[in-house]
Amino acid sequence: MGRSVGTGCVWVAVAAAIAVACGRERAREPAAEVAMDTGAVLTAIDPVPLRVEVAGCKGGEKAAQTCALREPDGAGEPALLQVWVDGDAHVDIAVDADVVTPRESEQIDGGWHYVVPIARGATALTIRRAGAVPWRLQLLPAPVYPVLGPIRATLPDQNDATRGPRLEVVLGKIEAALPLMGTAEQAEALWVASVMTWDLGRDGAEFGRRALAAAIEAGDATVVVYNAGILLHMLGPDSDEAGWVLELASLYAGNVVDGRNLVQLEMNLASEALRAGEGWRGIELLRAAEARARRLGLRDVEGAAGARVIAELALRGREAERVVALERFYSRSRPSSSETACVDAANLTNIGSSFVQARFLGASTADPEPTVAAAVARFDTDAVRCEVGDNREWQDGRALAHGLSVQSALLGGHWADAKRRLEWFDGHAVDASRVTDLVLSHVELALGQDDLEVAANHLREVHDTDDLEEWRHQLLRARVAERRGQRAAALRAYLAAERVVDALTAGAGIQPPRDDTSLGIHAGAAGAIALLVREGRKDEAARVARRSRGRTLRPVGRAAQLTALSARERSEWRAAVAEYETARDRIAAELTDAWAMPADARAFLLRSHGPLRAAMQAAHGRAFDILSRADTSAPPSDGSGPRPGDLWLYFHPAGRGWFGIAQSPSATVVLAIDALGTTPEALGHALLDPFDAEIAAAREVRVLAMGPLLDVAFHELPWREHALIDHVPVTWAVDFGLDADPSPGTGALVVADPATHMVGIGRLPHARHEAVVVADALVALGMPVKTLLGADATLLEVLAQLGEVRWFHYAGHGLVDGRSAWDAALPLAGEAVLTVRDIITTAPVPETVVLSGCETAASGVGGLGLATAFVLAGSRNVVGSATVLRDNDARDMSESLYRHSGIADGPAWFRAAVLDGRARDQAWTASIRLWQP
Repeated sequence: MGRSVGTGCVWVAVAAAIAVACGRERAREPAAEVAMDTGAVLTAIDPVPLRVEVAGCKGGEKAAQTCALREPDGAGEPALLQVWVDGDAHVDIAVDADVVTPRESEQIDGGWHYVVPIARGATALTIRRAGAVPWRLQLLPAPVYPVLGPIRATLPDQNDATRGPRLEVVLGKIEAALPLMGTAEQAEALWVASVMTWDLGRDGAEFGRRALAAAIEAGDATVVVYNAGILLHMLGPDSDEAGWVLELASLYAGNVVDGRNLVQLEMNLASEALRAGEGWRGIELLRAAEARARRLGLRDVEGAAGARVIAELALRGREAERVVALERFYSRSRPSSSETACVDAANLTNIGSSFVQARFLGASTADPEPTVAAAVARFDTDAVRCEVGDNREWQDGRALAHGLSVQSALLGGHWADAKRRLEWFDGHAVDASRVTDLVLSHVELALGQDDLEVAANHLREVHDTDDLEEWRHQLLRARVAERRGQRAAALRAYLAAERVVDALTAGAGIQPPRDDTSLGIHAGAAGAIALLVREGRKDEAARVARRSRGRTLRPVGRAAQLTALSARERSEWRAAVAEYETARDRIAAELTDAWAMPADARAFLLRSHGPLRAAMQAAHGRAFDILSRADTSAPPSDGSGPRPGDLWLYFHPAGRGWFGIAQSPSATVVLAIDALGTTPEALGHALLDPFDAEIAAAREVRVLAMGPLLDVAFHELPWREHALIDHVPVTWAVDFGLDADPSPGTGALVVADPATHMVGIGRLPHARHEAVVVADALVALGMPVKTLLGADATLLEVLAQLGEVRWFHYAGHGLVDGRSAWDAALPLAGEAVLTVRDIITTAPVPETVVLSGCETAASGVGGLGLATAFVLAGSRNVVGSATVLRDNDARDMSESLYRHSGIADGPAWFRAAVLDGRARDQAWTASIRLWQP
């Protein structure tokens, strides 16, 4: 459970992170008016450039529009180029002066994909379409390596019994011959050496580093990106060095001609984004890689990228997108053959593994059975049999597929099928890493068949576990103990499962989905709460619920590390990143011009970048050394409880329904809530009525909801025939913050209607009026106000001001992707955005923040976002909208807030503004939220 199968290729990655505007109902820019003289005669139309992508180049660069061809598959065979041309109409393709007929053609993604044969000795490929500028590519012969070639010819066969010793001999020959080679041949030779070293079971990274350095010196962008991808594979996903290697490759990407290399770079960038906790960006990068591979007919890479897209969507509970992606994956699948069966089986196994994980975690309702069955069929069925042979990777993949088929049967409660499928392992050797999963499946089967003695005996066989295996192990221990009446042992195991989840969700580690609607990842906490309540230990039950709930809201990945740093460490981190970015940006700017230089001048420039690259790497290392100090395993809350007069309302998933917990300084009440309903009346009856007496005695209610209940407008739920907020102030608590104080400043910053150039985002005329109202109100309170409108609202200016003011008001759009609010941002002038990470790393932040924009206080999936980022960074009161707002509604909301801005107490101020809006039947009152620490 929780692992995947390789497919013989490097899992790699890129793509632009394009945020979807979910702004206040916006006034879009008017379409440009086109004046037309009907009497004029059109005599000429400027030809348009063709958009062309190509794959099949060993090297080459876009600036010179060159492609160094790969060696043909066989002697006498032509080289093959995969070509995609945008547009509906066919094109004419010529190699040198001769028009050629493509071997294959397919209309796809708004263009045409062709497989073009290139005869030996050809020098140019030309593509023409009527009305378009011809597109030309200079063809260079496959590189010749006069020194490496004869050495390479001595490489032993893959299955040669003496392969290891003979590889050692070849490695020695390559090392000795390097001084005789030019830089391009050295780059190839060192790449070969790195792969051979890896094949021998040793670390090939040192050869990989030298291969990358040689490629940079040779100055071929395509080879640089390819060798960087190999080095990334050698370094592994947890290496800090991988980040700067990936950034370095990205600097060359704009001049890479070969699409396969770009697809691999995009996949590598996606992997890095996913490890950093930037799930939405990672998925978009994978989608970009899948689309490019599809356009270029790279079916193996398309399948690998598509499988990863499906897996990530399933693990994040993005069900509608997962269904669409899975349908596309199957529609693009080729008929399996003996040549493709293992790759197809690995892709299906990876998808099936994610479906099983998602079901265990409660993130997805996806049925793993069809996909897992298809994977097993690719490995086993005669018609499409995968020739596993002595290949350990395929052997392990086959065992994983069969293990997943067992878990699929267990998830469905099909005990007889699970038992039969487990018998497959009796006759097959299994890698040690799979043994624990099998033992746990035996436990689950015995538990399902009410054989508690057998289940307990199998549990004694579990010794070495990791990641989700240990979580599953502890949950099974707890369930067996509970059913045997051993409550104390069961409680210890449930709490142990919780500690595992704490570790899994901390930092940049494994990131299980955190806002599911079923029990899933909260099973350990739910089991512990139920046992503690049965024993009358309600305060302890509340602490377990609070910790579990806080874990679902705290940052993950890179953001988690940043939030765990002290203010001084965050300042040091920003300084190191700034130095890193300075070196990177200078290299990027000079590389832009380098490709137009004469060869000798370009070679000199590339050599001069050596010290810059060293500075870039050193700064990157310092930044990530600072991040490594972060303790992301800290408790989600500080342990303090409600103040006198406060009532905290928790809601935590239970085995069935929810636990409702009302906590005040004097008592804790825990009740089971079976059904919620969907109307406000039903929700009020289910969530508030059970705590009638506690609410009646409260002077303030703080909501600590989780999952889908984060979207509930608790303040407007009916209670005693009126809305809750009619009786008492209501706020939402993050309950997990930084050790940071808000800004000591006395002034205010107002940002309104930033002049963004982002596509699809219009200007906001009401926001400018709102800025005047807000500024006047704040001046009346004695605050000096700085207002940034339109083009003046730059990212640098906003960041510079945030740490100096007590109050911040933003009137503009909110950018979200609709699912993960940790990827949310506020657009500013130009194409800049203020991101969650920017907010978290800004110290200090204003005490009070008003975000008058769409979904600025939304809960999203997998965490919160803009409003809570300010709270995490030290703000005390943050007001925003949980839903889409129209421009005029946002203005009215702000006017109500600032009519009452003289009220010093945050919850009382919020309540007065909401009651103001409710008295006038304003729709925004159900959207507004006040978040506090």
